[in-house]
Amino acid sequence: MNKMIRYSLWLITSLVLGQGPYSPPAGEEGSEAIHMDSDLFVAWATGIEVERGYINLADTNFAIDSNNKASFGEPSDGLGKASGITTSVVSFGDGGSAILTF
Repeated sequence: MNKMIRYSLWLITSLVLGQGPYSPPAGEEGSEAIHMDSDLFVAWATGIEVERGYINLADTNFAIDSNNKASFGEPSDGLGKASGITTSVVSFGDGGSAILTF
């Protein structure tokens, strides 16, 4: 089998199967998500402490360099009411975490 066909099959399989077991967006059939305007939310975070993880912890050569930590978004992007804007997020990376205060 030629390399291009094998790569194409791998790419299609990865895209189809690699989506994860996530629920569809709020409001769509089968969704378990809560819409950002739901009355179920009683408070939004007002403080955040972020500990960034590595971009790819599985790649130990890559993870050795401390400059290879996630860097997308500012910690403050994780505060307040959700905006629905996909650029208003903060990436924790592999093994990263955030402590929120309300």
